[in-house]
Amino acid sequence: MSKKPPKEGSKAWEKSFARAAGARLRSAREAAGLTRPDLAELVSTDISQICRWEQGHVLPRLHWVARIAKALRVDPDRLIPEP
Repeated sequence: MSKKPPKEGSKAWEKSFARAAGARLRSAREAAGLTRPDLAELVSTDISQICRWEQGHVLPRLHWVARIAKALRVDPDRLIPEP
């Protein structure tokens, strides 16, 4: 029996989306050869915020996505999963 994906906009969907975004952020950071402290310094935030984003506890706001993308030298679209 196949499991249905969460309904878009539901709490389960939001959690799934946040985890996917976090995985993309972590992957891009690692591909850039940066540690969490390195990225935190480059975007002027603290390490715990980077951890919360990467673990999918919270989504970064749009201005943070832009700053992170610039620091990692990637297109912001690479950090945002398809809904």
